[in-house]
Amino acid sequence: MSCVPNLTGQNNVVGQSTVTAQSTVTGQDMEQVRNVIGQDNLTGQSTVTGQSNVTGQDTERVRNVTAQSIRAWPRPLTVFYHVFQSNSGEEAEDLTTSIVTEQLSTMRSSKAFGQGVKLMSTFIGPRNSGVTALLECPTCQLLESSQTGDESSTLQHLHDYCSKHHSERVVYMHSKGTFHPGPFNNNIRRFLMKGIWSDACHSQDMFQKCTACGSRFSPMPHQHYPGNMWLARCDYVSRLIPPLKFESAMASVVRTAVEKGVLSGFLRHSYFGLDRFSAEHWLGSHPSHAPCDVCGNPSYTWDFRNHPEFRQEHYRVTWAPKLFADPRPGMPLRAFCHSCGKVGAICNVTRLKLWRLFEWEFLYPDHQSQRGALWEYYRAGAGLCG
Repeated sequence: MSCVPNLTGQNNVVGQSTVTAQSTVTGQDMEQVRNVIGQDNLTGQSTVTGQSNVTGQDTERVRNVTAQSIRAWPRPLTVFYHVFQSNSGEEAEDLTTSIVTEQLSTMRSSKAFGQGVKLMSTFIGPRNSGVTALLECPTCQLLESSQTGDESSTLQHLHDYCSKHHSERVVYMHSKGTFHPGPFNNNIRRFLMKGIWSDACHSQDMFQKCTACGSRFSPMPHQHYPGNMWLARCDYVSRLIPPLKFESAMASVVRTAVEKGVLSGFLRHSYFGLDRFSAEHWLGSHPSHAPCDVCGNPSYTWDFRNHPEFRQEHYRVTWAPKLFADPRPGMPLRAFCHSCGKVGAICNVTRLKLWRLFEWEFLYPDHQSQRGALWEYYRAGAGLCG
């Protein structure tokens, strides 16, 4: 795979924006955010202050969990596994069986599995499927089996668990390729699984430095782990909006941003974490997120389709996972700008920073926004992408 960042597209701003390029968000910018949010947020109040950091309660919680991890490692690990089968036909069941078998094999061959794992599964598919038998074991539990549903139901189970077990860790994975089968998704799935079951993601170093880990984290076009498979600390997950409420929360913040003039023009759902993309955006949505990833190749940022290597039928993942705390040297915000020039993208980095602050203050008004690892990506950027 090439190590040259993919910076394609035109350097234009979609829609109208009166924000000028600058290297940091100024007091005037913060006042603009304060003014446009007003009382239109999820809790009816805004706590934008200009001195943004995680609350003292959050800081104390992180300190306590980190101290516990030093005394007792590894922390308990629970896997939440979302499995989908498209229909009751033999071909669909064979496909789901093969993917689930492969993923469970990857999990069981990891060092982390040998240290003790609980497996909690959600199955979406036909009632008579034999796939659920693969999910049975002494430390396994089928949380839910339904003919319809999406990832938010499994993520809700994960969130509920973390809200009661702050000092533990969770893995989220799903049966990618059962809905859209083919070599492309097979390669992506194996790339993601290699990261979340790597020794690097499961290291004590990760638990002390980061709130979550996956093969790749991207701060653009919204904060997410592309492909939505990851390992996370429960103390962080418990701060997030419950997943079953998050899709509507994102619709509300974007609608309010448009009404207040923070966003304008056509807004592509995949670029703002809307609708079905809200499940992928959920984990990275909090301003206190301190992301880690383990893919050392800076060529791949977030759009799998921009990298033909993932389309090669005989592609094999040969990279060695290594822990990187973000923001990473050599991968500034501009390295993730390849959506620029496409309809619905924000190409003005200063405008993007204002939107990010607006989103954080709207979704999490009790957690101030301008300090933390994630903010460093946006603080350091300026001007247009490209």
